[in-house]
Amino acid sequence: MFKILIFAIIQARIREIKIKIRIKMNIKKYSAENREKIYRILKIFVDNLELTNRQVYSKVPINVFEREGFSYDEVVTVLKKIGWDNKLIVEILTSSHIRLNMFARINNEPEITWSSRVGSFLTIHGLSSEKDIYKYVFYKLKDFDKFILLAKKTLRQIEKYNKNYKIVSGEIISASLPPKTKWQDIILKFKDKYNVVPIIGDRKYESISFAQMGFLDMRSPEKLRAKDSWAKLLKYLATNDGSYDVTSDRGTSKDDFKKQKQEIRSNFREVFGIEEDPFYKFDGITYKIKVKLVWFE
Repeated sequence: MFKILIFAIIQARIREIKIKIRIKMNIKKYSAENREKIYRILKIFVDNLELTNRQVYSKVPINVFEREGFSYDEVVTVLKKIGWDNKLIVEILTSSHIRLNMFARINNEPEITWSSRVGSFLTIHGLSSEKDIYKYVFYKLKDFDKFILLAKKTLRQIEKYNKNYKIVSGEIISASLPPKTKWQDIILKFKDKYNVVPIIGDRKYESISFAQMGFLDMRSPEKLRAKDSWAKLLKYLATNDGSYDVTSDRGTSKDDFKKQKQEIRSNFREVFGIEEDPFYKFDGITYKIKVKLVWFE
């Protein structure tokens, strides 16, 4: 019995991993614009789900989507293309489908029966007339709990993917600084190991990732790995009052240090547009950066 339970747990875990992999693969196929569209439509859909009789079609007002700039066709297309595990978990009905199929008279169906059937559908869904069907997106969930679980997993995966995509997609940005800004005026506050927030005077700028500042290791960009000039030297400077003592033992060769320092100098100049050297003149023992670096820990 215990072995059966362990086996069932392992199988469930394997299915969960497969679902995550499939979601990731699907997400990667879409452009940034389409990922954003899928995310927003799915979020609206999940937020407006009606927990009703699962055998009955439920509805989401079309105007909820229209306010966000989405047409009926876009909503239907997105919800049909999610395809988490190649099974139709959510069935979407178009307005024309309802009119042509659900409102159509069946063979020699008596008019009174047809009227009663149509009336029941309208009553169940709170519709006053056939025209009202055009105000909603109708759907039926094969498994409400599974749909919610997979929909939320998809939303989280898109959020995670977009965060990583933002890191690797941007070219080196140029911060818009006040005229005559000097290096000594700039504070770079690390949010974490990967992002910094520039602060100049009373103004706090949007965070910038290491990749947006030109420190992405292009030998394996898909791994989102920072160059040593960011991961090692800049971190060292941030945790040592902006100073680097050449007599200290960091396990870095002289040539590697020069390369890392040059990358910081070059990338900082390109990002902030200040031609002056971001490092003070070497005093024979210590290199010191002019920018104030604040580590997040």
